[in-house]
Amino acid sequence: MDFHTEVVVIGGGVTGTGIARDLTLRGIETILVEKGDLAAGATGRCHGLLHSGGRYAVKDPESARECVEENRILKKIASRNIEDTGGFFVRLPQDDRRYVDKFVTACDEVGIETEFMSLSAARKIEPNLTGNAREIIRVPDAAVDPFGLTIDNAADSEANGGRVMIHTEAVGIVVERSRVRTVLVRDKNTSETHRIRAKFVVNATGGWAGNVAALSGVHVPLSLFKGSLLIFNRRINNTIINRLRPPGDGDIIVPNEPTSIIGTTSIEVGDPEEFTVTREEVEMMLAEAALMLPPSVDARVIRAYAGIRPLLGSKGGAGGNEGGRDISRSFSVINHGVIDDVRGLVSVVGGKLTTYRLMAEKVVDLIAKELGVHIPCSTAERPILGSESGEFYKLGNRFDKIEILSRKKPEGIEEIICECELVTKKEILKVIEETGTTDLNDIQHRTRVGMGSCQGGFCTYRLLGILHELGMVSDYRANDILIRFLEERWRGIRPILRGDQLVEEQLMEGIYLGLFALDKVGKADGDDNAKVDKKDKKG
Repeated sequence: MDFHTEVVVIGGGVTGTGIARDLTLRGIETILVEKGDLAAGATGRCHGLLHSGGRYAVKDPESARECVEENRILKKIASRNIEDTGGFFVRLPQDDRRYVDKFVTACDEVGIETEFMSLSAARKIEPNLTGNAREIIRVPDAAVDPFGLTIDNAADSEANGGRVMIHTEAVGIVVERSRVRTVLVRDKNTSETHRIRAKFVVNATGGWAGNVAALSGVHVPLSLFKGSLLIFNRRINNTIINRLRPPGDGDIIVPNEPTSIIGTTSIEVGDPEEFTVTREEVEMMLAEAALMLPPSVDARVIRAYAGIRPLLGSKGGAGGNEGGRDISRSFSVINHGVIDDVRGLVSVVGGKLTTYRLMAEKVVDLIAKELGVHIPCSTAERPILGSESGEFYKLGNRFDKIEILSRKKPEGIEEIICECELVTKKEILKVIEETGTTDLNDIQHRTRVGMGSCQGGFCTYRLLGILHELGMVSDYRANDILIRFLEERWRGIRPILRGDQLVEEQLMEGIYLGLFALDKVGKADGDDNAKVDKKDKKG
């Protein structure tokens, strides 16, 4: 099938969807393609921290200034996905006192609001904070749901005429007479190849930016750094906790809905899909967490994961010392028409989730100018679809909603599929109806099912039961999906097997092997695949 549009955006992270939204708000035809689901790359593998800029104020003031402004904007336009927790920078006895003065001076220079707090005042807000804190400085950090933010940007783009094609991989970029003409994409569900003719192609693929640029014969030098993180089974802090020292490993803890997340590390890697978390990283981060929030030693770690930071600069070069932390966290918009004589191709690299909107604005400004479009950017003022009320949609809101809906139902309460995140069957059915997906991750990213403390252990088979009841997956396919889900879940569990989490995994083993006998079923392959296909086609 052939498509025609003005701009193809490759990459469905928060930057790509932000670019698609900005383009469509300016009346520019847009198609976004993403090889996985939305937020499947670095966006969905981050802390979920809306930076105040404090982390970068001393060594990277340009990035800090960007964070200051975008923090204020996003709190206004993306309120549904941002919990305004505030943040503390905390100096411990082993941290250099002289850094405090540098930090405050640098924050003042870039415009970050700071407030010294006594330990007693800080512990009224954050009771789990260590009593060893020597200095505590309050800043306007916040927690953000990266999945919700990305999906809402994509939905806003679609509402304004854009098209979003997930599970669709860019496999070629056709360049004729020094100008991009066509993007070849492959539907990963059907294996069909399509051609999208366009005037511009935007490469917003994060760690894969070098691979995608190479499809058109140009080179984007990137340094890739793996950052590992751990999720605790409960929310051990309500305020974001940062160490008051030069940025290092394991020095930020972010509350994330019913859980808390600590990270990150920074290790240079050569592959954008190098997501392995080592036991050494786990032990180091747990030790750092205990210094800041002592009750974390009693919390259970339920998952380890890693994301890739793509920073502009050649591997092993461009100042790649200190785990890459000396490389600026600002961003670059590369016009390959100027740099490489490939007109119509634009790459955006570097940056961070907090500055995604600004990155999108700069990319679209460049394209709009070349297209002769004079509609100004409105994304700094216009709320993203779903955030019009200006309120954060917290877990308590979901409970109230379920209670209200249940009162209206003569047959009883709303059926809850995921108790950790309070996700109802009705919400899941709505996503399935709107998207037609049978992919567990697609449903998870849109509802948060399976993102809580059991990490899908008790709700995934219920979700598959719904898909089976709807006739969307066969017996064979359901077993296959479940096995693959458990294998992926195991990759996140394996590095943190210890204590109570080890006990829980033995319970999971009892459920999935003892009750469901998944070890007897095996994966669907060979003849089984044929059975799957036949049964699925019959519905």
